[in-house]
Amino acid sequence: MRKRDLASVIAALVLVGCGKDKPPQEDNAGTDFVAEMAQKDLPLVKAGIAAGKPGDVIFKCAAMSGVADLRKVERYQALAKDLTETCDHDLPLARMKVATDNAEVARKAKPDEKVLSECFSAEFQGGLDDLQKAKREDDASKALIARFKTVCPKGM
Repeated sequence: MRKRDLASVIAALVLVGCGKDKPPQEDNAGTDFVAEMAQKDLPLVKAGIAAGKPGDVIFKCAAMSGVADLRKVERYQALAKDLTETCDHDLPLARMKVATDNAEVARKAKPDEKVLSECFSAEFQGGLDDLQKAKREDDASKALIARFKTVCPKGM
């Protein structure tokens, strides 16, 4: 590439600003893509929660990585709120509930068993970690923690 051509490219990039520091706009293709993905996946996440299978849909919350951009666009603010509530609260809580229910069933089946594999639950701990990370612990999560600790005093 000749020096003059290189200088023209550099000048064009400087004039355009490479798109940095621009807030998301209504016609931002990236934000629109995140919104489209969230609109498609949120019903699946909610269905998984309702069916008692939150572990099957956990990766459907991938659009959460773009929720900050969604919040900046007025037409996507309600979607961002729904995405946040579902993925930062409802899904982790559902994961904890399923794990707690499984541990309670196992304890009833084996009341004298000292160690239950259900007491070492990645689902329970993952849900709790997600709630804590999002600062979304509430009375419902505290109740599940208490139930889980009752069944699995050494399992958390």
